[in-house]
Amino acid sequence: MEEILEKPLGDMGWRLYDFTNSQKPVLCIIRVELSESDSAVSTLNSIKSISTMAKSGKIRLVRERMGLERPPRKR
Repeated sequence: MEEILEKPLGDMGWRLYDFTNSQKPVLCIIRVELSESDSAVSTLNSIKSISTMAKSGKIRLVRERMGLERPPRKR
């Protein structure tokens, strides 16, 4: 998924938080800087195969809206 997002998001400060491909459509949560959020949403929505679902400052709230559980921490 990171390879797919790398080109459109390019130099924006972003991070892939969650990713699940066990359902259709594929769901992922990415974090971008607040100053770049509108640009990131616009860029992603301009790609036919990608659409944004939620925008929030709290990853926990986005997970709830999307029905995703928090993945276990990697240690």
